[in-house]
Amino acid sequence: MNFAVKVYPRTIWGERYHGNFDQLTDEIAAAGIQNLIVPAFQGARIFFAQQFDPEPNPWSLLPLRELCAQKQLGFAVEFPIFNDRDTFDRIPAFRPQSPDGQTYPPDFWYRPICPSHLDFNQHRLHLIEGATANLKPALALINFLWCPFLPRPAFDTAETRSGTETWEEMGSRVPMFCVCPACRQNFTEVTGLANPLQDIEAWFAFRSEQIINVLADIEEVSQQSPAAPSLLLELPPIATPHFAERLRRLTGIHLEAIRRLSSALSPQLFYNEHGQSPAWPLAVLDELAAYDFSLFPQLDFPELTAFSEDNLHEFVFLLQSLETRKIGALSLFHWENIVPLPQVLNIVEQFSYAVS
Repeated sequence: MNFAVKVYPRTIWGERYHGNFDQLTDEIAAAGIQNLIVPAFQGARIFFAQQFDPEPNPWSLLPLRELCAQKQLGFAVEFPIFNDRDTFDRIPAFRPQSPDGQTYPPDFWYRPICPSHLDFNQHRLHLIEGATANLKPALALINFLWCPFLPRPAFDTAETRSGTETWEEMGSRVPMFCVCPACRQNFTEVTGLANPLQDIEAWFAFRSEQIINVLADIEEVSQQSPAAPSLLLELPPIATPHFAERLRRLTGIHLEAIRRLSSALSPQLFYNEHGQSPAWPLAVLDELAAYDFSLFPQLDFPELTAFSEDNLHEFVFLLQSLETRKIGALSLFHWENIVPLPQVLNIVEQFSYAVS
């Protein structure tokens, strides 16, 4: 199996590595992981050189990309679109609002930005253009390209069922975010309707069109670069069954509509988190198989110091199940959570070299 791992700046320049790219890449390669995925930007922090920088960017990841090429490691970038802590904190008008006017909670790790603000979207496209030109990735992952929503456990339990909503309720209710004045104005301009509740299906379609338009702009900008990276669209964790329709209604991602722009998906799959077993990740993959996308799943590891024997057996079972489904590549989220787990790294190494 071909493995990739996400590596974030707090890891690269944190206590373990202190910016030592050699040590970082050697340890990742020793685990049988063949590819690194790094963010091109996070909020106001930019990890590539820009044309008008007054001096070299000390946080540029270009030397890491060059080192990966020397060591025959793949190098991919991640573009976090509508998740921006700095903009969320600085510009209240960009924060998502619920139908009753409540602002998205500011104390959550996820700081979403409303997709109805053209100036923010254009700035993101400018960053993508700069990153593809400077870092020249072969692969770019498009993350957080969805309408804001409260990420919830992706499975129904007695505690969370009211949060995820029953299947019957989802068709008649406006998703919690975003219904801000900018969204309402854009919706009215497109449909002539003043209130999403006048035609809930028109509201779902409007949100999907927002996401499609941004994805089309990203595809156009990235393909103008000499690198012309392949695009991989990440999907958030959503409950099953009816994964695709829940995805459309909750996040605006319409799988049927994005086929013309993206042929590959990376569903984010929890494992050993919130009490999750391999059953739900496999159910997601089985539902997605009907859409004929190439699948490059992301497996999210919680912050743990050790895995139990049962956890390890389930991890092996999950990898075997991916191989059975002809899924030959897996992204691991993320290196800082995995590196303290030697049992997990040993399993990754075994599955990697078993195919090589």
